[in-house]
This record gives sequence, structure tokens and C-alpha cells, in this order.
Amino acid sequence: MKFKIFLALGGLLTFAYFAYGFINNNDEGALAKDSFSKLWYDGNAEINSYTLSQNRYGETHDGNAVLIFVTEDFSKRKQVKLDNPDEAGSDRQPVFKLNFTKSFLTGIYPYTIMNSVFSPIDLSGAVKSTCSVQEWCGHTFTQINKTKIGFDSKEFSYFESEGDDTKSLPSGILEDELWNMIRINPSKIPLGRVQLLRGNIAVKLMHRPLEYVVAEIFRGKATIEQKNFTTLNIVFPERKLVIYYDDKFPHTIHGWDETYGEFGNTATVTSARLKKSIRLPYWKLHNKEHLSYRDSLGI
Repeated sequence: MKFKIFLALGGLLTFAYFAYGFINNNDEGALAKDSFSKLWYDGNAEINSYTLSQNRYGETHDGNAVLIFVTEDFSKRKQVKLDNPDEAGSDRQPVFKLNFTKSFLTGIYPYTIMNSVFSPIDLSGAVKSTCSVQEWCGHTFTQINKTKIGFDSKEFSYFESEGDDTKSLPSGILEDELWNMIRINPSKIPLGRVQLLRGNIAVKLMHRPLEYVVAEIFRGKATIEQKNFTTLNIVFPERKLVIYYDDKFPHTIHGWDETYGEFGNTATVTSARLKKSIRLPYWKLHNKEHLSYRDSLGI
């Protein structure tokens, strides 16, 4: 009888333990979701400005980089921002958008780069990525759209070897969506040897094909400017990218280092460090009186 009672109590304790853990896990998930909603659905975008040291043509060029993160209502069918989300019904999809810009001078002429990535909030895989590069020699544009079986890409370029081209790619992870994954939930980033679709900016600056390559992804710790950060390390066959971010929500990105081979396979380094981060509805700040915000960002 005593043994049966002991088993019964053990069973109750085991059930209570797992029930407690389940409730706690649910509470933690609810708290994380609540924190995300409070921050990212407050009617603002987060604008982060960085000092940029961009290596190009064998030299390091000073410039600025900006990462803008914001939530939007997206059309599943058209894969564009909805004009009237309240009327879209089941076509409405909440996404997390990154607009990543770089501007720097190479001698007499400027480079202006913009990369946009659209990721579902549930991190079910990026639905769209676009990139434009403008400089005095000409400009290029790439658009990647998710399909039922993978991605369709369109590349337009003044370089003979790069444009104009359309192709279908299998389903997979985009290098460019890793930035959004860091901000939403970095624990969801797969580690180890991973097939990644090369990032749009790297593809254009290195004149490499838009294709999947095997990359080694791992986390680490590093100190920059006497502050400790978590790092996401992505090692490609020809390039290494290290992104520095806060381990705690909202996982602010404080900078990155990118080492790659350029002309003559010479190893070069491009670096960025966070200057300022502010939250603003920037799409409303388009008058002359709003120019002071650029001073606040140091750009």
C-alpha cells in the first residue's frame, strides 16, 4: 500500500513539474510576444545610424550606413505593402521590414546602396528581398520573390556578365533575412553548416552569382568599444561576416565586420559601428523643419 501511495505521489509531482514548466514556458512566450508588440507596433520605425568604413578598390572609404526596422502590412499575393490593410482580409500578412542603406565615396564618384528584406513575424521565411546599387558607372537592381516552391529572382545590371537575368531558385534561407531574425528572435537562427542564398549587397559588390553556398554559422562573444556583445558569425567560402548585437530583447545591432576577397583576392575588411538609434515615424518627417533629425543621427 505504501509503495502504491509513493507511486501516486510521484506521478502527481511529475505531472505538477511538467505542468509548471508548460505554464512557465507559455508565460515566457506570452511575455516575449507582448514585449515585441509593445515595441514594434507603437507606430514608429527604429532608425539606426552607423559610421561605415567600406573597403572598395583596395582602399577603405568613410561613409554612413543606416538600418531601418519597421513592421508593415504586406500583401501575400502581390508581395507589396498594402494601401488599405483593413480591407485586405486574408491577403494581409504582417511583416518585419529592414531597409539597409550604405553611402560612401570612391574617389570622384559616390556609391549609394539600398537593400530591403521582408520577413513574416513568425519567421516562416523571407517573402521578398530587393537591392539597388547606384554609382557613376551605372546602376543595378535585384528582386527576389518567394513562390510556392522556392524563389524567383530578377537581376538587371549594366555589367554584361550580370544582367539582365531571371531564374528560379529552390527554397532556403536568405543571408539577408538573418538581420531580421536577430531582431525578432536570434535563437531561431540555424547553426552549423547551412545553405544560404548569398546576400544582395555582397553579390553586387563582389560580382558573384546569386546562388546558394554552404556557410558555417555560430554564435560567440566579443568586446567592441569596451562593451560586451553577442556575435553572429557567418563564414562563407570567400567571406566572413560578424554581426554584434545585444543578447537581450530588442537585440539591438551595434555593428558588423565583413572580411572578404576583392580584386586580386586581397583580403579586405568593411566595418560599421552604431552611432545613434532613435524611434520615429520617419515617413511623416519630410519637411525642411525635420532636417534636424539627420543631425541627431549624425548623417
